[in-house]
Parts: sequence; structure tokens; C-alpha cells
Amino acid sequence: MRLSAVSTYAGEVGAAVIATFKYPKQVSLQTSLSQQPDSVIPGETSQLNLTIHKRGPALDGLSLSSDRSDQPITYSGTSLSQKQLRRLNTQDTVTVPVSLHTGEAARPGSCYSVQFSLTAADTGTPIAEPETTQCIAIRQRTISYQVRTRGGVASDLSTFASRVAATLGDPRGWAGGNIRFERVLRGGDFTLWLAAPAAVAEFSSGCSAEYSCRVGSDVIINDSRWQKATPAWRQAGGSLRNYRHMVINHEVGHFLGLGHRACPGTGRAAPVMMQQSISLDGCRFQPWPLPGEIERVTRARPSS
Repeated sequence: MRLSAVSTYAGEVGAAVIATFKYPKQVSLQTSLSQQPDSVIPGETSQLNLTIHKRGPALDGLSLSSDRSDQPITYSGTSLSQKQLRRLNTQDTVTVPVSLHTGEAARPGSCYSVQFSLTAADTGTPIAEPETTQCIAIRQRTISYQVRTRGGVASDLSTFASRVAATLGDPRGWAGGNIRFERVLRGGDFTLWLAAPAAVAEFSSGCSAEYSCRVGSDVIINDSRWQKATPAWRQAGGSLRNYRHMVINHEVGHFLGLGHRACPGTGRAAPVMMQQSISLDGCRFQPWPLPGEIERVTRARPSS
């Protein structure tokens, strides 16, 4: 028989979710789902703890399941072991680990629910009550960065830093996934350099004085390109403002674990990880990541 009730949650990550279940023979069950900070990650399976409290006579058996298939978070279900059942019946409480799989489409800041159904091994009359939902908070990655210069640059560093922050914080960009960027004065996960053309080439033999580059945790923006974009971009009618968005998103995208992509077809929007500074190859210029690129970043890990 299915035991269920309505439960809602709008608190911080780590708070308990409470649901009460009524049962024949004067038995009542109360559950609390505990979630540790950063424990639920898009595209991965996470283990949380479901604590069950019982008041009343002993139960012959108890199983948990989920009937929801339209949410990014799914649960395959489990039954209490004999040891867990004995603990519940003798101590009136037991904590059961539950494994939840979070789909890659899940977004931080959103409230996703999974329906937990408790089925008891008993011959009493089934009870039809509202379903139980538990709200699951989604982890958000925080990536820190510092801003520095190398070589003689003509652009104002303060203005550069503020425009970088605006791009990295824009929901059209990588922040539209599960990432929050935070600028720090020193250290950080990566360093964003504004560099003179000759200084760009000094970072690695793979870098050129013509373009921007990324080497490990160094994201290097070519000051000349920052001021004038590139001939290919200008010939396509792209604005300097959008070029700056694009080059920041492109080079930071490399740090986030993405490689280069090709034009998907003539007239289509270019992926931000396409080398749009060099050529558009028939694509339309695009300063922001495409949805598929953002989804890949939610499961990627920063490059070293």
C-alpha cells in the first residue's frame, strides 16, 4: 500500500525536508531528507540520507520508490534490509542512503522535486492521499580568477576587468549553466591576462602575437584584438562589444575543458568555441555559448 503526503522545501542546501505518512493500525511515519552542500551535481549520481521515524506497531517490511519520470532528478528505489527494518521497529528510527541521479539539464538555483513513495508490506486497506515531493537543491560551482597585465598594454585595466566581470556573469554565457565566477585579488583558479601582442607569444610556442590564447590556468587576451577585434570579425559585421564577449567566452571555455568546434553549417550560429577570430566559415558570428556548449561545461572539469 502506498503512504504519501505533501511536503515542500524552499530552504538552503543542507536543510531537512519533512513529510509525514499516515498508516493503518495507528502507525505514522515521518521522513527527513538530508542534503550536504554541493552534494547534488548535474550529470552525476549523488547519495543522500533519508531518515525515517516511526510511531506505532512494528512493520513487516517497507520499500521506497519514485514514480516521477518528468524531472531531471530520478530515484530507482530500494527496500529496507532486515537489519534496517529491525532498527526501525525497535528504535523507531532508521537512516537509509538513497542514490539520486541528476540529469545534465538541471540548473543551479532551480527547485526540482522527486516523489518518494513508501510501500508497506501489510494487508490493510490502501490509503489514497496526495503525493510526496522533496525539493532537491543543485550545486553551483564557484570559479575564482584574478586579472593581470603583461607587457605594455594600451587598454585601461579597470575598464577591462569590469567588462570581463559583466561577460562572465551574464546568464547568456557560462553563468547560464552551473558556474559562478568570482574575481579575487591574488591566486584564484585561473588568471585572466590582458597582454601586449608580443607578450602573448611569450606564454607558449602555441600562442601567437596575432590572437588570444589559453595556456593551462592562464587565459590570455590580446590587447590589440581587444581594441580592434579581427579582420574576419569586422568583415562579418560584428561589433567590437560582441567580439569582446566572444573572446572572453572562447578562451575561458578552453579553461573550462572545451576544445575547438567547427561551423555546423552555412548560415547557422557559430559555436563560441569555434575560432571566429580567424574565420566564420559561413557561420553567423555568435558571442555567446550555444546551449549544447553550456551543457558540456556542466559536466566538464577545469583544465590544468
